[in-house]
Amino acid sequence: MIQNTLANKKILVTGGYGFIGSHLISRLYKECEVAVFTRKTSNPWRLRNALSQIHQFTGDISNYSDIENAIKQFQPHVIFHFAAYGVNSRNDNYLDAIRTNIEGTANLIFSAQYSKNLEKIINLGSSSEYGETDEAIHEEMMLKPIDVYGSTKASATLIAHQLAAQLGINIITFRPFNLFGESEESHKLFSYVIQQILQNKEVLLTPCDQLRDYCYIQNIIDAFLLVAVNPVVKNEIFNIGSGQVYPIKYFVDTIFSHMNTNLQPQYGALKYRENERMTPQPNISKVKNLLGWQPNISLEEGILRTINWYRQNEYGIGGGLINDH
Repeated sequence: MIQNTLANKKILVTGGYGFIGSHLISRLYKECEVAVFTRKTSNPWRLRNALSQIHQFTGDISNYSDIENAIKQFQPHVIFHFAAYGVNSRNDNYLDAIRTNIEGTANLIFSAQYSKNLEKIINLGSSSEYGETDEAIHEEMMLKPIDVYGSTKASATLIAHQLAAQLGINIITFRPFNLFGESEESHKLFSYVIQQILQNKEVLLTPCDQLRDYCYIQNIIDAFLLVAVNPVVKNEIFNIGSGQVYPIKYFVDTIFSHMNTNLQPQYGALKYRENERMTPQPNISKVKNLLGWQPNISLEEGILRTINWYRQNEYGIGGGLINDH
């Protein structure tokens, strides 16, 4: 159930067929009027059971008229802006990152003024905006991204808040650290490890000494819904994560401990990626204090739920869609 004050509202989600967007929409579509703005090539497999109850607007967010037309037609109360390029490190076209993350975000904010119903925009930033630091990362720290994805996301956040302020639009940005959960892309750590074990294939890894804060997706969605109905919190940026940092080995070993396998993780079989961040540690006191949010589902429970989902969908949904994203 969602909060009563969000029920029956019109919710527009950009990037709604992705990992985060689909989990949000799964929580909303039975009680809200939901629309997605998505590329024609996006695969809606994660929301196959909800498609008949979702409005779909297709277009390119870097094309101003596409997103403007969607907003004018749908007139949303709340916009969740999740569309981004470069979350997958293999997507390394810098111009596409600029067009989608910076120009696309600016297009969305400027177009949002044409919704007479608009209450707020909830924007998805990234911990990559901060770059590498040994300190616990708080929201007021200087942004020093170390790759183009982080740079474009940092630029998008700054532009979004500046433009929203000039237009009188309430915008909230979340900067998530590491997420995991059901139906995540196969190249992501948790899904890769789980699927390799299920297929009895070697799990090839870096030394995995990097520190990470992994938070279960449903805890993140809780925060989005809390801010969506909060009438007081306005124009803020929040770090979001579990608040607990471990070496990646810890997460991998925990997954292995819950699966019946004779395989062993092959630490050191792969080299670290270029520009690998080794010590990102979020300070999440702001989101706890201002929103009263905390991660209600434990790391271990989230891992168990994720493993069970992949077990049930081991050979793909509807003929292999588990790897079709």
